[in-house]
Amino acid sequence: MERRFCPPHRHNGVTQVCLLNIRLSGQVSKKLLKKVPEKTKKNVLLIVADQWRGDHLPSGWGGDMELPNLSRLASEGTLLARHYCNASPCGPARMSMLTGQYPMNHRVVQNGVPLRDGKTNLALEFRKHGMLTGLVGYTSWIPDPHSHSPKDPRFSMYGANMPGFVPVRSFEEPEFEAYFGYLRTLGYVLPDNPFDIWSETVTERGIKPSPICADHSDTAWMTDAAVDFIRGRQDQPWSLFVGYWKPHPPLS
Repeated sequence: MERRFCPPHRHNGVTQVCLLNIRLSGQVSKKLLKKVPEKTKKNVLLIVADQWRGDHLPSGWGGDMELPNLSRLASEGTLLARHYCNASPCGPARMSMLTGQYPMNHRVVQNGVPLRDGKTNLALEFRKHGMLTGLVGYTSWIPDPHSHSPKDPRFSMYGANMPGFVPVRSFEEPEFEAYFGYLRTLGYVLPDNPFDIWSETVTERGIKPSPICADHSDTAWMTDAAVDFIRGRQDQPWSLFVGYWKPHPPLS
């Protein structure tokens, strides 16, 4: 597997970190995804961490934290030190990353804004060349209201699974319930509003320990699914989008 590491790219205080950023637009996608012999095809792993603050980075990147795994990715990969995020907050930035377009073109200028029909994305482009793209985590996609009923429940949610992706372990709403159910099977007693397992960790005096141990966190839950997917593919070519929620607010 070939790896390309994109370093933190900031916009209005928001930082996103990704492993392998592929831009898709017009002729560019055709050049990137032109048919090549089977034996030379590469696997694609795209990892996105949501809303990573600029000061929550290794000291060499302007932050003040010790993050050995992130530093290792940078040292072993290709570090693009002048890579900039197209927009903030996370939803518009993610749409730019997955469609290869500026916000003025894809029109998703705020979280909760639908993506109009007819826009391609990473997974749809890969399908044209015989490769399915798995989805672990979320894309924050919302369908075009011009082609869907106004009663479509996806319009009242944080987001839905983007067309073209094959859900492996989705973290879109209502798939949050799958994670909460996983915690309950482990014996956790969740509050009436399960989202409080995150929101109540932030107090006026700072962040207090999470009631969920690290091995059972949503990050670990998604990582386990990603590893299982990659192992399951064995020698078959694969592509996988992993969209982590952390260190999204309230942690950032």
